[in-house]
Amino acid sequence: NNFTYSFFYYKFPIFAIQISIEMHIKIYLYLLSCVILGTFHNALFAGSIEKGFEALSVYNYFEAKLNFEKSIKKDSSAASFGLATIYYRNDNPFHSLDSAYKYVLLSEKTYSLLTEKRKTYFKELAFDYSKIIELRALISTQFYQKALRMNSVEAMDVFMLNHPWSVEFKSSLYKRDSLAYDIALKENTAKSYQLFSENYSNSVFK
Repeated sequence: NNFTYSFFYYKFPIFAIQISIEMHIKIYLYLLSCVILGTFHNALFAGSIEKGFEALSVYNYFEAKLNFEKSIKKDSSAASFGLATIYYRNDNPFHSLDSAYKYVLLSEKTYSLLTEKRKTYFKELAFDYSKIIELRALISTQFYQKALRMNSVEAMDVFMLNHPWSVEFKSSLYKRDSLAYDIALKENTAKSYQLFSENYSNSVFK
């Protein structure tokens, strides 16, 4: 075979060059078609979770919410994070702090169920445990602001119960005790001071 090819190339060099060029072109076109088909396949069959994060990145909240809801069973942590993000943001009709709180806690709870391979993959979609904690903190801050506006002992108690990780926890504790002490001062009775001391034994207002 080598002899035949060498003889052919020696006798017909132009044809040999032409055949070589045609082969290279065919190989190039084949590889190019594989790349195009692969890209088309990925776009066509990309999972709902990927579509959800892609839609979220361009603020297409309707599409993002739909795809995250489709993924909630298969990719619970990532989908819950996506939904929590949508509900937290106030630039869309789905804004709801209660729902944001619900889903960010679900995301955190189910994150440990992910395999290391899946965690690595989700990092490419800008999702990991640190993102959950960041979002949780932002949501807690909004609840703290809401409790401040309500300006009651009960509101601060509820906030501290539901957000023990919050950076505002100490501030809410001080605010709660301050409000409770103000109530005791207004009543200005031995019983009111006694109740305050019993209920808030560690308070700085004692």
